[in-house]
Amino acid sequence: MATNEPQTALLSDIVPPLTQEQLLRLVNLRPQLLDRPEPEAELKKRWDGLVRAFEDHDAAMALDDLVSALNLDGEYDSYFESCPDLFSELAKAAPALVFKTLPPQPAQDPDAPEYRFRRARRSNENVVVSNFFALYRYMSAAASTVYEAPKPPYLLQDHQSAPIRGTDHKPDGVLYYQRSILDMAAVHLVVVVAKMPSMPMTISHPDFGRVADYACAMWEAQPTRMFAPVIFLHGEYASLVLFTRGKWYTVALGRLLHQQQGPTGSHINMVRAAMMDLWFLFTLTPDKFGHFCDIRRAATPIRFTHTAGTVMATARVPKRAGEPGVDMENRIPRPVLPRSRCTYLHKTSYNGKPAVLKLAWTQMNRLPESAVYDILVAKGVAGIPEVYDSGLLKTDFFGLRLEYLVLEDCGDRLDVCLDKLATSGADNKALAEQLSSVVEVVAGCVVAANAAGVLHRDVSLGNVAVSNGQARLLDWGGGKVVESSDIVEEMAERWMFDAQEVMEVEADYDPITGTVRYMGIRMLLAAKTRGYLDDIESLFYVVLHAISLLENGLDTCVGEGNQLLDCSDLARVRLDILRLESNYHEHFGISKYRDSFCSTLDAMHKFLFWSPAGYTGYQLVHNMEYDRPVDMEVAAKFMNEGSLEMLGRIISGSDAGPGEPTGQAARLARTSDNAPQPRATKRITSEPMMTRAAAKKAKAAGKKTGPANKENDA
Repeated sequence: MATNEPQTALLSDIVPPLTQEQLLRLVNLRPQLLDRPEPEAELKKRWDGLVRAFEDHDAAMALDDLVSALNLDGEYDSYFESCPDLFSELAKAAPALVFKTLPPQPAQDPDAPEYRFRRARRSNENVVVSNFFALYRYMSAAASTVYEAPKPPYLLQDHQSAPIRGTDHKPDGVLYYQRSILDMAAVHLVVVVAKMPSMPMTISHPDFGRVADYACAMWEAQPTRMFAPVIFLHGEYASLVLFTRGKWYTVALGRLLHQQQGPTGSHINMVRAAMMDLWFLFTLTPDKFGHFCDIRRAATPIRFTHTAGTVMATARVPKRAGEPGVDMENRIPRPVLPRSRCTYLHKTSYNGKPAVLKLAWTQMNRLPESAVYDILVAKGVAGIPEVYDSGLLKTDFFGLRLEYLVLEDCGDRLDVCLDKLATSGADNKALAEQLSSVVEVVAGCVVAANAAGVLHRDVSLGNVAVSNGQARLLDWGGGKVVESSDIVEEMAERWMFDAQEVMEVEADYDPITGTVRYMGIRMLLAAKTRGYLDDIESLFYVVLHAISLLENGLDTCVGEGNQLLDCSDLARVRLDILRLESNYHEHFGISKYRDSFCSTLDAMHKFLFWSPAGYTGYQLVHNMEYDRPVDMEVAAKFMNEGSLEMLGRIISGSDAGPGEPTGQAARLARTSDNAPQPRATKRITSEPMMTRAAAKKAKAAGKKTGPANKENDA
């Protein structure tokens, strides 16, 4: 139904989607300490970014389809059968929102309950909020008189003037779990009234920014979330806006208020039906609506139970004190993107051993991390965390899966480990020995994983950890199976994914998977080939960055080789630095510790970028088919005997394992020639790099330009 007021820009009118790096920056826009309200300009910037992030990822959904997706058909039918006339009288007394004048209040039936609503024009936001709160009270009172009617386990509070505790968020209403502390972690759903005029079932650009912001705040604060619900009121209409990790959905609930005074029977039935649907949603417990378990009580452990003979698992809060479970109180800070992949980490314990609980949302056509660990364990790969428990909590929930892993706590990341050693008084020799040990273990792990048919693809500072001097390579969620084999088919059946589809999709993600600062030069230029040498090159940058942080401070970034630049710019800078045989350390912010660590660093540098003929860096980028040479004598300076033996078999093609047959193919896991690639490859030349402005002018003139940036997938 059209309104008499002008329409604002709708979601479909907004600008291009954001990259993953922009999404990360968007997450960090929210202030952590809110001593004062966030500036309006910052709020608008954040909301505009969310509109772009969710653009083209929306769909309409019928309530019946939502009920079926949540496996609540029986409960929904039983609810309507047991109390069909629950809100009949209330529906008759519901007020009308009008455009201009306010007619007199009609007389109510003297035998009916007394209902008091405020009357106002449709655009009066305060009155819409006031009537919604009155409606909630009246529905609660009506339900309390009917034994069969469900009762809400939540508290409804007004937040128009006061923000939610610890945040800058001021939604019109919040439905809270009944806890002692009502903060964002206690929010069940929020209620938002349209501030801008819009057609029914549409949300204006500014309103969507607010709605999405509240949903993202719920995702950030509540790791057990499966979707974030928002009740959106626009005029007499109510909608449920549902944010999953893949898309956002609009579910029409209908009219809660009348369009005119003296409504007819059909209009009354429409309002009553909307009230019934709304009340059904309001009375669902968290494990049925929004979470994978009932988390109404704060700071409780979670117990995971496997379905016999499968990797499927259920989660519940222990009912008795002392019942075992995985504690979720000590959360490891990590950005939560508004959409798509998402990971939560918690320090906990498992059977008395320090552990980390990982909850990960991934698309159904991506490789489950648990399956990667199964392959690595089956092949005896060392240098990975021990997996205490893992399973699937949800499969194909709106296109995504939710898996959990309970992993060995592997200690501090590399730079923190070195800093602690230095602070404790360790001399340079001890630091060098620790670093040499880390490189030996991680490089060996990369080689062994490759022989098992797996590439890590995200060797980064945050994914190399050290505990009691022992190094581990963490986070195989970005891993890729190089080539199909019997064990891959077995894992596909066990973890319920399509092996062929997953392998094709992972091949498409080859050029954009990883952390930009530690990507190999070829990967920065979106090469179509990827292999274990690219992972070892990433390890080289991790070591350089860790030593730089040790020397200059953990919160500093010194040296142009460590700077976070556009991908092509970073590749160009590193190519120029690494052609220096002896002084490249300085450009990575290393001077004081140069002599102490030069043995390991120089060996890796020579192994990756030098051959008897000289520097190979430019050949790597000028010829993407260039077969990177492997010098076993140089490798022996930072790898152990077992890793060298494995490396020799890979190079010769003897017992190379799945996906690494011989020669060049033994070092490069090629994507399919027929698979669509995310972007074209850009070559580095001796000519000056184009600025962004020059690139735009060249594009307008019809010249070809390379990519200016790259998404960070992991």
